[in-house]
Amino acid sequence: MTRTVLIVGLGQIGMGYDSLLDSSEYILTHARACSVHPDFTLVGGVDASQKNREKFESLYSGNGYENVEAALAEQKPDLVIVSTPTETHLEVIEQITSYHTPKAILCEKPLAYNLEDAKKIVEICANRNIRLYVNYHRRSDPGVKNVAELFEKIDASEKFKGVCWYSKGIYNNGSHFIDLLTFWLGQLEKFEIIEKGRVWQDIDPEPDVFFYFKRGMIVFLAAREENFSHYTVEIINSQGRLRYDGGGKEIFWQSKVSDPVIPDYTVLDNQAEKISNQMNFAQYNVLEQLRLDMENKKASICNGADALNLLNILNELKIKL
Repeated sequence: MTRTVLIVGLGQIGMGYDSLLDSSEYILTHARACSVHPDFTLVGGVDASQKNREKFESLYSGNGYENVEAALAEQKPDLVIVSTPTETHLEVIEQITSYHTPKAILCEKPLAYNLEDAKKIVEICANRNIRLYVNYHRRSDPGVKNVAELFEKIDASEKFKGVCWYSKGIYNNGSHFIDLLTFWLGQLEKFEIIEKGRVWQDIDPEPDVFFYFKRGMIVFLAAREENFSHYTVEIINSQGRLRYDGGGKEIFWQSKVSDPVIPDYTVLDNQAEKISNQMNFAQYNVLEQLRLDMENKKASICNGADALNLLNILNELKIKL
């Protein structure tokens, strides 16, 4: 069964990131993912920029539209992908649902900066029986799912410890890793602010925080994006150490072994096991998990309820800063 797709917002994640990259090696945007996935047909893209619309039409077979109304006057897509700036998500979804009721909406993260806006988005979709998904793409990566299976084999009563470096705000990028760690370590139960930090671009706070998940505690530390991008997670437990480097481009597991020199000592194996991943195909993996969920099959994808729970926590954190 082929599902039709309309993309609203043809910026970097919508179309730009991989436009100059080999399609056989990179699927980093919604447009490319929809154009190559056999179960989806890309029918159009919406953007206020004529340049972006022309570029979309030159790269893909769908039509470019200046606004949502014009697009939905011609197209009745099964799936609408919202990849506009965060502060516009509610307005765009209100526009979409005033002209059409798609079967699903995939919204860029975070769902909103304002908790009330996020609640309205979830309510709109629930009232119209629209499946709502949010693009926290890491949990759709096969390597991430392999880590989850690895952790499931460790005694459930054990508490893990770790460190996460993030930048570009706790809402924009930090939330990616909160979602990832919730997928690995279970529900986020509480937090403690270490340092308030600054506010990135006068919008998004960058605090240092202790986050306590069901299976352990992770320290979140804010790096400086203007110096260099640095997104990494390190987790230790009784069986070894996990390194999630480069935002997930590389994943390593080091098991514990007996010290080859000193008797009765246990150390980490020098030979780390590399866990394969598909971060170069991030948006294809999201689309595949979305397909599985729409067919009521087991899937690893963030839905509206998950995203709203995360924003409830971030809102509480922001109030305490």
